Amino acid sequence: MKPHVISLARRVAASFPINFSQAVLAAGAIVGFFSASSICRGEALFVEEFANQVSGRNQNLSTIGWEAYGNASADNLTSAKGTEVTGGIFVASGAGNPASPTGFLACGLMNDLAFNEYAAIKTGLQLDNPSKFSWRMHSTPGSQVDVRLLVQIGDKWYASSKEFNPQALGGPGEFPAADAKDCEVVLAFSRKAEDWKHFQLEPGSSLALGEALNADLPNSPVTGVGLYVATSGQTPSMLRLDTLEALP
Repeated sequence: MKPHVISLARRVAASFPINFSQAVLAAGAIVGFFSASSICRGEALFVEEFANQVSGRNQNLSTIGWEAYGNASADNLTSAKGTEVTGGIFVASGAGNPASPTGFLACGLMNDLAFNEYAAIKTGLQLDNPSKFSWRMHSTPGSQVDVRLLVQIGDKWYASSKEFNPQALGGPGEFPAADAKDCEVVLAFSRKAEDWKHFQLEPGSSLALGEALNADLPNSPVTGVGLYVATSGQTPSMLRLDTLEALP
């Protein structure tokens, strides 16, 4: 038996009214749980936690190496300042989900800035054969928001055919405490044509969801990931996104 398990078992037996054999079983379960958790986290091909490094102040997406574009004209919001970093798309200063590290991707929709869609992207990746993508999201009650995964292969972008709507609703203070099962989205990655749509992104010119593919995605590494956010409603809302992962 491994020494660290024996040591933990002794501490467990000293703390609870159980014998040493029972303590060994409990210690083994504890070690196994945390080892499995570490393996799952460590094996991720890509993780973005949208961490905000400046306490108490929202940041634009350039601070985390991402790009951001808004509306059909693909206005470049990557290095946004002023009101665009308080009501547009930005890395928020509050706690996300999970609460640490501080920060999450915030998307203000149909407010005074009149943005009704965004694309937030990260390029320069080399993801070989991911099996699935996941992220967590939370939104203002009553919002009508659709979210799609974006992937880049070569120099072309594609949006998932499947769209997701936030199920966890509330104010920003409720996002950190939201149950993972309510706010987490998981999308199995497939290269089948029916699972993807063309996505046009020409900075400063055009941002548009296109038609379904006629052929499967190229069998090449994923070189970029992102999220496409759009609203069909007229009610001002705030969408919160966090912990985007690509898993093998």
